[in-house]
Amino acid sequence: MYLPKQFDHRDPQVTCRLVREHPLATLISTDEAGAPYLSHLPLKLDQTGSDGMPCLLLGHLARANP
Repeated sequence: MYLPKQFDHRDPQVTCRLVREHPLATLISTDEAGAPYLSHLPLKLDQTGSDGMPCLLLGHLARANP
């Protein structure tokens, strides 16, 4: 996958700040007909790491959602 240089970073604090400021993801799947279907997922950083850095990115989507 091509990654433009301005989006290539290795600093986990940049990623953490981005998720805190924009805690919403978009899951792309397909419906029964095979057409793309978008689902918005709220996200939360689980900050239980011993170094103070988040260890997990948590989200939930119920199976029963259309």
